[in-house]
Amino acid sequence: MKTIFLLPLLIIMLTSCVSAPKVNLSDAGRNVNVGKSDPADNYSEIGPITATDGASCGAYGYRGTYDRAVTNLKNKGSNMGGDYIQIFSLTEPHLRGGCFDNVYTISGTLFKQTAKSPTPLPIKQTNESTGFNKLRELKKLMDEGIITEQEFVKQKQTILNNGL
Repeated sequence: MKTIFLLPLLIIMLTSCVSAPKVNLSDAGRNVNVGKSDPADNYSEIGPITATDGASCGAYGYRGTYDRAVTNLKNKGSNMGGDYIQIFSLTEPHLRGGCFDNVYTISGTLFKQTAKSPTPLPIKQTNESTGFNKLRELKKLMDEGIITEQEFVKQKQTILNNGL
């Protein structure tokens, strides 16, 4: 008797589940990069962005996946005019309260590239190169007769003692 009631209930539950919709990455979405690192200084912030995949709580709906959520995120980012998304949180489907939450959520910050390349880092001279330059200058002064060989040796020893 119990089997007669359970079997139709099981059939209803299985047939009522919705299959996951197909999610296609748009051409513009293909140009959006997603990562966890900070963008270079040639990007400017557009604002927060969140995308999800999955539907409803419980037996109805479908379970979200990371791949479909990223596809939705890239498509949304391209629609908002961005080309880089820095991810700062992921929420996978999980048990929430009395039901299973099927939604996969990705949140981050959307950026747009504003210059072709980042600002180059300045070249800093190290003590080593500065010390060698000083020695070359001293040698030149000695060769020109401006300082004596004794003065050259004394200055050279001071430079070497201070560490090139």
